[in-house]
Amino acid sequence: MGMAGATLIFLWAFHEKSYDQFFTKSTRIYQLWSQLPVDGKVFSFEYSPEILASTLQKSIPEIETATSYISIPTISYAHRNKKLNISSAIIDSSFFDVFDFKFAQGNPSSFLRDPMCVILTEDAAKMMFGTTDIIGQTLEVAGKHPLKVSAILKDLPNNTEFSFKVLLPWELGKTMGNISNDWDSFEAETFMLARENVNISVLMQKITSFMHPFKTDVAIDLYPLPLSKRHLQANFEDGKLTGGKIILVNSFILVAVLLLVIACINFMNLSTAKSEKRATEVGIRKVTGASRLSLIVQFLSEALLLAALSSLLAFVMIFSLLPFFNDLTGQQINLPWEEPRFWISYVGFVLFTGLLSGSYPAFLLSSFRPVRMLKGSFPAMKSGLSLRQLLAITQFTVAITLIIGTLVIYQQINHAQHRNIGYDRSQLLYTSLSDVQQRNYPAIKQALLAANIVASISRTYAPVTDPDAIGNGYTWDGFTGTGTSSTLFTTFATEADLLKTTGIKLLAGRDLDIVRFPTDSSAMLVNEAAAKAMNMSHPVGKWVERDGRRWNIIGIVQDFVLESPFQKIQPLFITGPFTKMNTLHIKLSDRLSTADALIKIKDIFQKFDAQEPFEYHFVDAAYAQKFINEQLTAKLSLLFAGLTIFISCLGLFGLAAYTAEKRGKEIGVRKVLGATISSIVQLLSKDFIKLVGIAFIIASPIAYYIMNRWLEDFNYRIYIGWQVFVITGVLAALIALCTVSFQAFRAAVANPVDSLRNE
Repeated sequence: MGMAGATLIFLWAFHEKSYDQFFTKSTRIYQLWSQLPVDGKVFSFEYSPEILASTLQKSIPEIETATSYISIPTISYAHRNKKLNISSAIIDSSFFDVFDFKFAQGNPSSFLRDPMCVILTEDAAKMMFGTTDIIGQTLEVAGKHPLKVSAILKDLPNNTEFSFKVLLPWELGKTMGNISNDWDSFEAETFMLARENVNISVLMQKITSFMHPFKTDVAIDLYPLPLSKRHLQANFEDGKLTGGKIILVNSFILVAVLLLVIACINFMNLSTAKSEKRATEVGIRKVTGASRLSLIVQFLSEALLLAALSSLLAFVMIFSLLPFFNDLTGQQINLPWEEPRFWISYVGFVLFTGLLSGSYPAFLLSSFRPVRMLKGSFPAMKSGLSLRQLLAITQFTVAITLIIGTLVIYQQINHAQHRNIGYDRSQLLYTSLSDVQQRNYPAIKQALLAANIVASISRTYAPVTDPDAIGNGYTWDGFTGTGTSSTLFTTFATEADLLKTTGIKLLAGRDLDIVRFPTDSSAMLVNEAAAKAMNMSHPVGKWVERDGRRWNIIGIVQDFVLESPFQKIQPLFITGPFTKMNTLHIKLSDRLSTADALIKIKDIFQKFDAQEPFEYHFVDAAYAQKFINEQLTAKLSLLFAGLTIFISCLGLFGLAAYTAEKRGKEIGVRKVLGATISSIVQLLSKDFIKLVGIAFIIASPIAYYIMNRWLEDFNYRIYIGWQVFVITGVLAALIALCTVSFQAFRAAVANPVDSLRNE
């Protein structure tokens, strides 16, 4: 069980660390992050100007090539009568020079020459055409651009940060309006391929301030993040890397090692506990000429054989449990049967387990003196008993630490989930509008309201759970600084009825409504955090300005959670429409069931655009996605805390059985002299409960320190209370008591005649 649990964690950790490492040139690929000065600190983000890649390539000889990549979550594609929304990306001509994805059919040459070509993955081809044999077929994108399929990519590996199913050429992106040559447009992800044997320090110095001459209003630096760190180590704090998911991965690698050590401790404990029974064997072997080295080799060989047999059973468990483990982690992890390094690692893993578990028993048993053993004078083994106690304490220290950690993680998640987010998620959904639906929006809105299936609707430029627009450079009424402010403000845009649809609370002023008040196109609402950032106690009636455009503040709303539920609420501007308003929020009426309402809404949408699939997302489900990483941590902690406790209890159970057997005559004498069953149970149990008590005392400060450091990453957090330790202490004591009490009770009710008849 220990080997199976540890192997599952190692497989998961290896999978997490292998992200995007399958590219041939992965060690030379870097993603360029932008770093912006904000209020005396540095704010880092992964987007950069679309023009950056081509300019870099021309300017810095140490860069072999650079490429721009623009991810688009969904674009509408049509073929004959089928229309689907598919995740896509716009790439430039250097993309495949950096990332060598595998092609199932065709190659990128025609795609790079012809701006009216498209590349599909095998999955996207099957979705649209039902087959992958489609080279030369025509596909219409965004309802207006007919494209020819020039190549088919093999489906992306499950260990990549890229998520596209369709690739569109750069020139088409310009036609569609997704690309700008303005240094103020930050829509692309830029990757560079450094030349072989280049001095990275020198290259970083050249890159850091590269954008300064092109963007003179603010000094934005560039940070080259190695591709190997993109998945696990892309957390920045004040412009410096501070870890990321790598902390979680390394923490569970440590848990895997501890889990294996705990299983080995059981073997050590039980082997040394039974050493008395092998003492005569050791004595005879030594008398007949066996050396201590040969005895050590014998006992280590026995441990290695046991580890090898255990590994076979572990493989059966891993193979059986892997589908459930994949469901738990949300990954698609497979056993890498064909990789030699997997087998080399696994053989090393078995050898490590066997040697670790067998080392102490081997050296202990081989040290016995033959004369004393053959005379029946077995050593008191006080040091051995002391070590067994220490090992048992170590087991339960780890187990109790994991219990405390699991409780704290679940408390933190529960704390954030029950946070007042500032709006009503119930029966609230959003959907993306196609170009045809946007043109027919007034008619769609009227039809939805007239059918009495919705309580309210509001058109916005993004979902309320993911605004995805942040910037600085503002000034405002009463601004006292020089130039513009470096404070970052999140921006959200709406046309009308946002507060009515979402339930966001208005504190002063009125809601935006460009239907009734056309001048609201240059108006805005601010949240409490924004008013505080601008030092406005009464913001209604004041103005905010950026790049020559002025907005009048017509209302202030209560703070509400837009992004992470674990972080403090950021300053927010809710403005009138300034870009495509292609997201529709719908508050369902309580007159119909949800299922019936969705059917009627779909009918209305398809009445105006029959080919567009009706796809919707409930806001509460989208909000729940924000807890995925923390919930994964909690689930893994609970699983391996439970496994650690179970393995620890197996060892405790074995020691209790051995202790009861060894003290059988003592128990018989006590019963003959009148001892009660309860007193004998208490006698046999108290020593083990003491060990658990010592483990609890050791584990508590360790767990408090570790979990307090973990909580430091959250602005909105709990504080660890004494209740966690009380619950854990009682739970650990009960687990230990239940484990040893069975053997203690069994020994206490045994007939004393059976243990004393040989005396």
